[in-house]
Amino acid sequence: MTRVERAKIAFPHQNACEQSPDGIIVRPHQLKEFMIDALIAGRLFGRPEERSGQAGSVYVTCKVRAATDDGDTIICNVIAFHDDVRASLLALHDGDSLSLSGALTPKVWTDKQGNARPALDLIAHAVQSVHQSGRE
Repeated sequence: MTRVERAKIAFPHQNACEQSPDGIIVRPHQLKEFMIDALIAGRLFGRPEERSGQAGSVYVTCKVRAATDDGDTIICNVIAFHDDVRASLLALHDGDSLSLSGALTPKVWTDKQGNARPALDLIAHAVQSVHQSGRE
């Protein structure tokens, strides 16, 4: 059974399924509707940045490079609001290994060549790293 056939079974109310050249099911209108409780493991890509919103709320953003099953990598855009998660992320450096759990939203973007590419947005609720476990 192909991925498209499995998607049609999993989402019978949705007839429009497209498959990108690399085999990823693309349903942009559906991807906006779902949040997945996820656990992501990977390496920090760049430095985390602390920012503040218009209402004065403080948050941290960062990018995590996670491996896929075919050996490729995918970038996960992370945002954290909880004080302990923000502090843990700010203590990490580019290339550090970490695991994050939280609400994941899959997205699709188009690169300069016009290819559909997957992306992930994660609202982090918890983080685990080597620094936290005392094994630095």
